[in-house]
Amino acid sequence: MLIETRVSQTLSRLVLDRPWYGVLAVKLAVVPSDEVKTFDVDGTTLRYNPVFCDSLTDRELRGVICHEVLHCALLHPFRCSGRNPDTFNRAADYAINQILTDEKFTLPKGALLDARFKGLSADQIYSMLRTEENPSSGSGKPADASEPNPLGEVKPAPTSQPAPTGNEPPQGGSNGQQPQPQPANANDATGWAVAVEQATNVASKAGDIGGGLANAVKASHQATTDWRSILREFVERTIPSGSTWASPNRRHVGRGLYLPGTRRENTPRLAVGLDTSGSVSEDMLRACSAELTAILNETRPESLTVYSCDVRVNGVEVFMPDDNNDVTLNCVGRGGTRFQPVFDWIDAEDSEPPAALIYFTDLCGPEPEPPAYPVLWIVPEHITANAWFGVTVRVGGMDC
Repeated sequence: MLIETRVSQTLSRLVLDRPWYGVLAVKLAVVPSDEVKTFDVDGTTLRYNPVFCDSLTDRELRGVICHEVLHCALLHPFRCSGRNPDTFNRAADYAINQILTDEKFTLPKGALLDARFKGLSADQIYSMLRTEENPSSGSGKPADASEPNPLGEVKPAPTSQPAPTGNEPPQGGSNGQQPQPQPANANDATGWAVAVEQATNVASKAGDIGGGLANAVKASHQATTDWRSILREFVERTIPSGSTWASPNRRHVGRGLYLPGTRRENTPRLAVGLDTSGSVSEDMLRACSAELTAILNETRPESLTVYSCDVRVNGVEVFMPDDNNDVTLNCVGRGGTRFQPVFDWIDAEDSEPPAALIYFTDLCGPEPEPPAYPVLWIVPEHITANAWFGVTVRVGGMDC
């Protein structure tokens, strides 16, 4: 039997036998591809290697397809951007495979399972794995990762969708008007959340969904991104080879600060854009200040420059990596919102561009031109739009 036929029949049986998985599987374009070693999924397309897929039993094939569906249902393709891809993929697999095992699915040999991760989300497992990794490896891979993962990879969701979506770049003038809401695309994060909620409601009434799966869906859709972890990893990319945040300084863990264990020199200059139109709460300012202080004094960039901006740059502060130097973020301005002035200031007034820019905002403003350096946008968790370029992270504690 042709592998395409086996896959098609497996999907058809899922709709009848396990409708929660089957209905959600229909949202994915399922295509064969020699470009993947096993499987991968990005929230829109599930790709499989025909040769590898043909080596699976019918029960294993069914389990793997449900595994890929569960990645999307738990919004993993929309949560992995900005993180170590190997580590996040392992974390997501640990979270999913325990659920599938509890629901009596059969998984191929080599599927990642560890009882200590039972009931934990991919975000929680990811933080644990990053702490446990060998700082000198920097790869995020386990020691026995020479063989391809039989359950494939979860890939970041496509940055562009073929129709207007809730993740469209926000539109608005310099007066800071909110962008007009757009209909959710069936395969963006909002579209998946809606579809999963509908499928879960139907399955719950029919008694066809286990408690572990229901709890995982609820936790994933309510979870606040571990933005501090992503911020540190983003900065880590600008640090010269051999540096890492994977080994925390144990002296500071008791105070709730996860700082790198080794001080590093010669880190390039970093920049911070602060939207002072009213997008950032005082609590968020304090949390951001603490994280930036840790980055400044432990990572020791050449300098850290903070640009306060509403419709214009209202202030520029430069912080140096001195042991007792704290970064304090203050909102000065409270006018409309424009992002381009920060990028223009860096181009016109600074002697050289930063290694990276971290921008705190609600994204309610006109589109800026993308710079040559990487940008991390940190936005309130209720903002559904993604930034026009760079990495977007949604966090709690920021109010518009």
